Amino acid sequence: MARPPSSGSDPESSAPDGLVSLEGITKSFREGEQERTVLDNLNAEIQPGEFVVLMGRSGAGKSTLLNLISGIDLPTSGRVVIGGTDLTRLSETDRTLFRRENIGFIFQSFNLISTLTVAENITLPLELSGRGDEEARALEVLDRVGLADRGDSFPDLLSGGEQQRVALARALSADPLLILADEPTGNLDYETGQQVMDVLTELVRDYGKTILIATHDRTLIDEADRCLTLHGGKLEAGVPDFVEG
Repeated sequence: MARPPSSGSDPESSAPDGLVSLEGITKSFREGEQERTVLDNLNAEIQPGEFVVLMGRSGAGKSTLLNLISGIDLPTSGRVVIGGTDLTRLSETDRTLFRRENIGFIFQSFNLISTLTVAENITLPLELSGRGDEEARALEVLDRVGLADRGDSFPDLLSGGEQQRVALARALSADPLLILADEPTGNLDYETGQQVMDVLTELVRDYGKTILIATHDRTLIDEADRCLTLHGGKLEAGVPDFVEG
């Protein structure tokens, strides 16, 4: 069960069986006088502990879908339910609190704070959540990603692969229900990207986490439990028949 936000109306509602449930998700954007539908009536469930790859061409709506699942944005219609909590019924503040407690996000651009040390980049969100074991947790996850000796370093002194491993450690540090990764190897060369994904795959399995990765990297399909593909605004099960680097 998701950790609910500390304020706001009761978010619980006819919880589905999956950890993540997308029910009739549509997302449209206004472009001048035209309305463009990016996601069209999507329905899907992700079970606890699943490793799911989300594929699709550039512009297909992968990042948009991740933003909806995380509560960063709201669908035009439909609902997103995570651990029994309907994110579409929460206020923006309560969605932020829910995301902080339940969702770890890994971005293509790392999103580390350059003025904070590696360890501080991990402890800051934990302090905001009031966990109370920030330093011990930071040391634990840094050790798991092979960076136990870099806690006092600043991000700009790390390689791209090391920065992404810090971002991975940060995503895992709060023990989230769900990890969302948006093209996590997109800024890395092939070899470094493979090293990062090996670490990510191992830790996700070891910690028993549920993860959804938006990617163009077809090599991840063999690691995943299943693949979903966005095409023409629809979400389809299975591997796409196109290749895009």
